[in-house]
Amino acid sequence: MEDITMRGVAPMRWKEMRKRVATLQRYGALGRPTAKDREDAADELGLSVNQFKRLVRSWRLHKKPALLNGAGAPEKTRSHRSDGLAQDVLDIIGNAIRLHGPSEVPAVITNTVWTECDRKSLDRPSNSTIWKAVGEARRFQRCVPGADQEIIIGRAWADLPIQNGDDTSTMFRPELLIALELPERRIIDWNSDLRLGRPPLLTDLGDLRPDDRPITITRDDAGDPNKRTHHDDIVISDDANARFIRMIGPTIDTIGLTFRMPRIDASRLLTSQLDEPLDKEDAMTAIEYAVTAHNRFVERADQT
Repeated sequence: MEDITMRGVAPMRWKEMRKRVATLQRYGALGRPTAKDREDAADELGLSVNQFKRLVRSWRLHKKPALLNGAGAPEKTRSHRSDGLAQDVLDIIGNAIRLHGPSEVPAVITNTVWTECDRKSLDRPSNSTIWKAVGEARRFQRCVPGADQEIIIGRAWADLPIQNGDDTSTMFRPELLIALELPERRIIDWNSDLRLGRPPLLTDLGDLRPDDRPITITRDDAGDPNKRTHHDDIVISDDANARFIRMIGPTIDTIGLTFRMPRIDASRLLTSQLDEPLDKEDAMTAIEYAVTAHNRFVERADQT
């Protein structure tokens, strides 16, 4: 099978989409396929003949896995769900986020929302509802207005289920250390236990100070000071990870992030029959795709 990019396909669907593409390519190479050929190809993919015919038509039009039925590409536009809230309450939440900015501490935004709801005799929305709206706003934030030039480093786990070698009984999420450039929100470097075989530390990142911006990081993430060859001038801050969470938001492009060591097996991320765990190589590629897409998005701020 020729090398076809999986960009735009949900990572947990990569194995299924590769299988579909391989079948479509073999089917297309037949020239004049028979009804039996169609039935065999459809059976191979677990589809009806009519479903397979639609897949063939789609593939002939664009030859892009991301546009095939079943690719599971996440919706990247802003959600319009109201969660059953009155429009007046939704407006109050939106106004509070705009007033303070998505990177503000959620408790500050919550206090503003509840104060305004009390003033208008409206039911207060829950903490979780407000924080969800704040997280969504952070996801679509291109830069952090008013933030000083800085590089802030934080730890996160990507919501990707990785299989432990041949062991299918347990899965894990990759652990990342990410360097985020402010106010632009550009990811300038990252590393993972997928590459290192252990949790990443500051010394696993490259040279982060081409323009002498201060680097802020927690003491634990900074690691052994005697091993920092090109990171000798850093700011140790207990709240670095908390600030990092507020700045990066809940996702990198469409890959969700978790900011505490996960206690639930990553197999819970497999929610469809088409979903499959990733191997380490595919997971690294998926993260690289997501970082590139994230940076392209935030860099548009320089053009507006």
